[in-house]
Amino acid sequence: MSKKPVLIDFDGVVKIGVSPAPDAKKFLNFLFESNIPACILSNSTLRTGDLIREYFASHDINLQIPALTAFDATVSFVKKNYKKVKVYCRDYLIQHFEGMLDEDNPEAVVIGDIEDKWNFKIMNDIFKKVFTGADLIAMHKNKYWSPHGELLVDAGAFIAGIEYSTNRKAILIGKPSKLYFETALDKIDCLPEDGFYMIGDDVENDVLAAQEIGGTGVLIYTGKTEYPFNKNSSALPDYEVHSLTEVIKIVDPDNGVGTDYTSLDAWEDDLGGTTSGDLPTDDEIAIAQCRASSGGDDTTAVIINGWTTDPTRYIKIELH
Repeated sequence: MSKKPVLIDFDGVVKIGVSPAPDAKKFLNFLFESNIPACILSNSTLRTGDLIREYFASHDINLQIPALTAFDATVSFVKKNYKKVKVYCRDYLIQHFEGMLDEDNPEAVVIGDIEDKWNFKIMNDIFKKVFTGADLIAMHKNKYWSPHGELLVDAGAFIAGIEYSTNRKAILIGKPSKLYFETALDKIDCLPEDGFYMIGDDVENDVLAAQEIGGTGVLIYTGKTEYPFNKNSSALPDYEVHSLTEVIKIVDPDNGVGTDYTSLDAWEDDLGGTTSGDLPTDDEIAIAQCRASSGGDDTTAVIINGWTTDPTRYIKIELH
């Protein structure tokens, strides 16, 4: 029986801060070696899929699955539908719109990421162009993000303001757009109606958006969403995890390689050789899933040294 495809967010999932997730290499290799159709599906407006591949290569990870970003999808959409556009994105990416840039009379205004350059002049210029007829193209509409552990307002807030003042809706390219999910699944020869997993740290744009089109939403607590999730929410993720290693047990429960640790030393090795950590400072719960080599529960008493914990941030040992 074929295995259900897996879509994986980039920031906050396989990349945490400036570094790959501790178990990213093992997880990505597992997907490839297990022949599970998979694609990185990122709302990033800072990278192309090629730049994501280069990022992993610079960290000694050979990415063997496709990577698609909201920036890639926007460039493709714009080139198919417009001849003249005004683009707000990072300077090193503007080259991808070469031959189409028009400051004065664009057919569309394209909004990506311009860091902290947002101001009244830029907002008013976008407002006037859209109000007088230009289409508004949003690479994504994220409300906020956490690039270095600090919450920052994202482009979605500014796009919402333009929509309100012009009474026109933006054409959304990235998540939670249904078309974006379909594009990623098509890239790996899969269909939404056959089901898929979406691994993400954004409840609305990753988890719930995937569920709305028949996907299975897996919320991971390594990015912007803090643990625990509000159980009183009207919509809940199908699964909640604290690491990519835990995801393996979900997407391929008969395999489980890498989650059945026979010792806590093996678990620490899987974290990149980490033998200590300050969980209160990192504001996280570390989860170790263990089994005896026989396959039964490992109930041996253990002593864990080198880790700082508190009553709400601790090492949780799960027996499987």
